[in-house]
Amino acid sequence: MRAVESTLADMAQHVFPALCMELDASSLSVMSCDPHCDEKQRAQNKALMRALLAQLKTQYPEAGRGYWHTRLWSLIFWQPVYFAVIAVETIKQKPRLSALRLHVKPTSIWGYHLESHDKQMSFDSDAVTHINEGKRQLTEQMALQLKEVLAALFEQFLEVSSFSKKKSKALVSMNIVLVLRALAEKALITQRYDALQSRAEQWQFALGLSEFSGFVPSSHGLPVIKTRACCMHYRIDPNDRCSYCPKSRRNNLPLN
Repeated sequence: MRAVESTLADMAQHVFPALCMELDASSLSVMSCDPHCDEKQRAQNKALMRALLAQLKTQYPEAGRGYWHTRLWSLIFWQPVYFAVIAVETIKQKPRLSALRLHVKPTSIWGYHLESHDKQMSFDSDAVTHINEGKRQLTEQMALQLKEVLAALFEQFLEVSSFSKKKSKALVSMNIVLVLRALAEKALITQRYDALQSRAEQWQFALGLSEFSGFVPSSHGLPVIKTRACCMHYRIDPNDRCSYCPKSRRNNLPLN
């Protein structure tokens, strides 16, 4: 494994233990993030999505359709989003998201490997030059990849589920902010409100998202997450809401 690939893998797992590189995927079900994958792989992706949806319905029958489909889309996109943001924000590199292969587990998706047909596959050949580029420019370049990956995955998802594009974007927006907040918590990036909010806005703009999510200042530590998106976890346990849940009175920002 190349040093930069290893560094990114270690950093990602340090921030989110479930974002772990699993080198032996021979016994795992794998979902491809390659937007140009062949029809056989696309069919496999959709079959895995259908199976996951059926498992969620079985495990959480009381949660309802809204939760099942929201959870499924969140499981599909979270690793590409987190991987991209962590790469730019921490090591200032641009991995090839098309090489990302997601490991599908019962009722969940976590773990990944990078499909490499040669030693230069996982990162752009000019990636080292990005260290000296502005973070805004690197964000824009990474976002171009991420948009293409998410568009392809969402297109496949829509063949399994009916889901609002606006809600799908709101969930991506929320997760951008969640990653930035987690990196700030570990002091891997700035903890200042203005800087965090600026990065959240840059990512959302680069991805063509409305500003569904962001930060507000706090007098008790790190900035607080403000979001219009909802993961609907409360449908499983009404007493276990996210601290930033938009359905709580302190963070009531419904989608327009």
